[in-house]
Amino acid sequence: MKSIINLLANDGYLIYNKELAHKVGVHEAIILGELISEYVYYTNRNELTEDNMFYSTIENVQKNTALNEFYQRKALKHLKELG
Repeated sequence: MKSIINLLANDGYLIYNKELAHKVGVHEAIILGELISEYVYYTNRNELTEDNMFYSTIENVQKNTALNEFYQRKALKHLKELG
């Protein structure tokens, strides 16, 4: 029982914007939240490229969101379609 409580109490939670999820989709909101979080991380470390970009991998996003490559690509495609 204690290991279950420790697992649930750790930082393993994923937070996403519910209002955004209603407008663009849950996976899309999760991807945006993760990418914004990474952007802030790299900004705070002054590690953005000259054009304010950063590099992230499918594996990294999957580790942080549990969204596999299929759902990541699908969500990113939908976000691009929405502009």
